[in-house]
Amino acid sequence: MPNNDARLKVGIVGMGIRGMMFAATVEQNDRAKLAAVAETSPAVLEEAKNRFGVAGAGGYSHAFTGGQMIDGRILGSPSLMLHSFIDDVRNER
Repeated sequence: MPNNDARLKVGIVGMGIRGMMFAATVEQNDRAKLAAVAETSPAVLEEAKNRFGVAGAGGYSHAFTGGQMIDGRILGSPSLMLHSFIDDVRNER
């Protein structure tokens, strides 16, 4: 297994059914590590943070900022929810 520092750090936006499946898949990959999650439902956010032992944000706006280095984001939310997230990512540049 690669050194922890060498693994890709992944963040997931939306921790419903698809987000939880993506997170479980990331956990099974020796070359990736789930680093953070974002979810608008407080109950679902707490469940995901506890289940995967990661940081979390209660919204999509700048979900993975504040010193958290993320190599990639997986979008698990329904497509109608992603418009504001994509705008936020675009504005980070």
